[in-house]
Amino acid sequence: MNPKNDWVDSIRISELKKMWELAAEGKITKWNQIRPEWPDKELKLYGAGNDSGTHD
Repeated sequence: MNPKNDWVDSIRISELKKMWELAAEGKITKWNQIRPEWPDKELKLYGAGNDSGTHD
């Protein structure tokens, strides 16, 4: 866990879905859109690319 993160210690599967689902692209951009009490800070997602082999 990043030591600068002092506002979350758990996340629900439904919240992960909300930020990663295709419909969220370009719409869910801040943490407080996932849970209102979370900060109004930019949400950045990082994942393996389509050519990484993890999708096979």
